Amino acid sequence: MSTISRRAFLGGSSVLGTGILSAASPDSGASTSADSHGEMRFDGLPPVENVYSASNPGQLIFKKVEVAPSVVEVGSNEEFKITLTIGPAYAPLPTRLAISLPTQLGFSKPALFIDEDYGYLEVCSNNAGIEWEKRIWDVQNDFFVDRQTDHPRKWGQHLAIIDVSAGLREDDYIRLTWGDLGRGFGKGTQTTVLCPKTDCFQYIWVRYYADQSKGVPDMERDITNFHQRPVADAEAKVPLRILPKPLQRWRLIRKTSEALLVPLDLYGNVTPVRNIKQEIDGNDAYRLARNGVYHYANPTAARSSV
Repeated sequence: MSTISRRAFLGGSSVLGTGILSAASPDSGASTSADSHGEMRFDGLPPVENVYSASNPGQLIFKKVEVAPSVVEVGSNEEFKITLTIGPAYAPLPTRLAISLPTQLGFSKPALFIDEDYGYLEVCSNNAGIEWEKRIWDVQNDFFVDRQTDHPRKWGQHLAIIDVSAGLREDDYIRLTWGDLGRGFGKGTQTTVLCPKTDCFQYIWVRYYADQSKGVPDMERDITNFHQRPVADAEAKVPLRILPKPLQRWRLIRKTSEALLVPLDLYGNVTPVRNIKQEIDGNDAYRLARNGVYHYANPTAARSSV
């Protein structure tokens, strides 16, 4: 792998590199999670397969785009691997990838410099002949981040722009590793502590441009009479499922005509319970209401249960 001097790195606005030869093929990214009794299991999400050209649906750009792990708990610390498997219609010329990560709600932003943010996004490939350049686009302020721009951490969303040289072939892959080395939490990015509903998803967007002059400026949304987003030649929306932590406490909400029993995790998210009778005492009749809340028609029910 090519290297650059510390002086060049600190004074620049991008990172250059070459593909790293890896004998291992991309793994499936399968992941599981369980509740406090080990009964409820969530397998890893399937990859996004067959990403075709937006302008020519017959051209297969990526055979597969996947993230591992694809299922995580709130308030955890994870290093994610995003793998792009090249399809037969991927341009043989220099191309651009724009990677949008779910960096709101506590996730770490990808960054190049420690004063910009703590997150990192590493790039490698099984094709040792390619070269790449990585830069960070500040969505809110509309510029590439470098040492000459005043860039406090409170500023906007970061978009990772990766310019890849010619030479990628069918079944090659590019692997992006997203993590965080700051604040003493280990090498993984912190995940959000919010899980507002049972099926809670964040998304990683992978946008492909056959022309390296395209892709920016991008504010990641259209703004009437102000900004029109660039149109990607191909786009993949990769889901990342967020789960609450195991049961930590119960909350009893009693009304004049009913009672609600709410299972909560460490961060106050409603968390699923496989068998309520293993958790509380009492034989009152109940039904499982929306989003994992237990509903009692008798308002005096569950009085001695929690």
